[in-house]
Order: sequence, then structure tokens, then C-alpha cells
Amino acid sequence: MINNFRYQKLNGKFDGELIFLEDKIILDKTTILISDIKNIYIHIEDYKGKYLWRKTLKPKLQQGVKNFIKIELLNENTIVKYFLQNEKNEIIKISNILEKYYLNKKIHFLHLIELLGINDYDEIQKIKIKLKN
Repeated sequence: MINNFRYQKLNGKFDGELIFLEDKIILDKTTILISDIKNIYIHIEDYKGKYLWRKTLKPKLQQGVKNFIKIELLNENTIVKYFLQNEKNEIIKISNILEKYYLNKKIHFLHLIELLGINDYDEIQKIKIKLKN
């Protein structure tokens, strides 16, 4: 029972910040212009303190680092970086920027609604209308 509320061991180290801006993404000390990007894929699986349900004596609180961004560049290079999410659905805080990435054809619509946690038909229709205007 004592390990139920302990964090799992963090393997590795943090390299820097991931900053989303309308015209660029900053990965640590590297700036990637949106105009140089072919496709953006963001995998969100984890957040700090997420409880892992399992029947072991190992610590069960996750560190929030099983998330990654994959950026395919127009020059055919691909960049993959893992990042920390401090709270559940933290990515929604940048929904307006993600919508701009979609409008610039850098994120697929289905991926956008997945990131925003939208799965209700009526909500999907509302965001379609919003993005058209």
C-alpha cells in the first residue's frame, strides 16, 4: 500500500522546453518555423501524478513523460522529442495554436479533435464551423 502514492523512477533527464507559438515551435534551443514543417503529430499518454492501475508493489504514480511530438520537415527530416505534461489535458491550453497549425495544414483534423478531447458529434460540427470562419 505504501507504494501506491509514490512516483515511478524517472529514467533520463530533461533537455529543455517545448514551446508552441503560432509561427514556430521551440524545442530546447532549436527553433522550427511552421513554414518548414510538413506534419505535426503529438502523442499524449501521460501526465504527472497519473495513477497506474496494476497489482504490484512498485510505485504507481507516473512522471508525465510518456508524451512525444513528432515533426516531419519539408526537407524529409523527422524530429521526435519526449516531453512532460504536468496535468491532465494540459495540451488544451494551446488549442488556439493547434487550430492555427490545422489551418496551415500541419495537423490533420482528426488528430486535432483527438488532442482537444472532442468526441461528441455536435462538438465536432461546432469546431468545423469555427475553423471555416
